[in-house]
Amino acid sequence: GGEFVALLDFERPSEPTERERQVTALTRAGIPYRALAGRYRIDQIRAVYRRTAVYCIAHGESFGLPICEPQACGGYVVTPSASWCAA
Repeated sequence: GGEFVALLDFERPSEPTERERQVTALTRAGIPYRALAGRYRIDQIRAVYRRTAVYCIAHGESFGLPICEPQACGGYVVTPSASWCAA
């Protein structure tokens, strides 16, 4: 087994509040995390997802692919609102 690592979704400057809460909670709990930034080829993003225990969503997802991919790679999705993952 590997290290328990959280992954933060891409930052949206227009919606910083939930991401700030997630960073604070992860830091206080001593959970290491990475944050998505930039661009990834499909093989690169899947490799990141495979090294991730939980994927933290900080805004609503209308289509759901960013939610399904981490789950398909064995991770869990954390969201403050079920309505953000309705699809």
